[in-house]
Amino acid sequence: NGAALAYPTAPTKVGYTFAGWDVAEGTAIKEDTTVNAKWDINKYVVTFKSGESVVATSTFNYGAALAYPAAPVKTGYKFAGWDVAAGTAVTADMTVNAKWTMIKGLKSISKTTGTLTKNSTKSYTLRISKSKSSVKVIANKAFSGQKVKTYFGGKTYSTNYKTVKLAKGASKTVKFRAYAADGSYMTYTVKVVRNK
Repeated sequence: NGAALAYPTAPTKVGYTFAGWDVAEGTAIKEDTTVNAKWDINKYVVTFKSGESVVATSTFNYGAALAYPAAPVKTGYKFAGWDVAAGTAVTADMTVNAKWTMIKGLKSISKTTGTLTKNSTKSYTLRISKSKSSVKVIANKAFSGQKVKTYFGGKTYSTNYKTVKLAKGASKTVKFRAYAADGSYMTYTVKVVRNK
């Protein structure tokens, strides 16, 4: 009969925003007509944080699977993942936090000559040939900027290595103290022995 199209109350749909109808309001209706709702998918912001610092932000469509940015870096810590699982459906703005494991101790102990034997987690014996009068013992840092102190001959050094000189058949001990980010530390002992 040519009556003007009038819209009903706007519908709702989870995860979407109503964007109107596909037939203009006021259109003359002269036959059975189907009018379809139009929808815009909602977009949500995911903020990736490390402590109070923002690592990255990403925008996801409603229901999209959560994907991670590149792993962040934190001095003195090993990245241990995020606190929301990858693939989780994003249905709202959200914050995802980095998890960290504190690095403790040294990466390794090395030397310029001789045979290094590991007695326990933090105790070593380094035996050098009688033809060698000295050896450099090195505490390899577990992370860049790690604080390491060296103790030898009653003195303390701020380096992570020490050159030890010995007479034939003599032995001396070097200690390294490796600090973690929170100030705690582990002490490593290396007994250096020169063969007779």
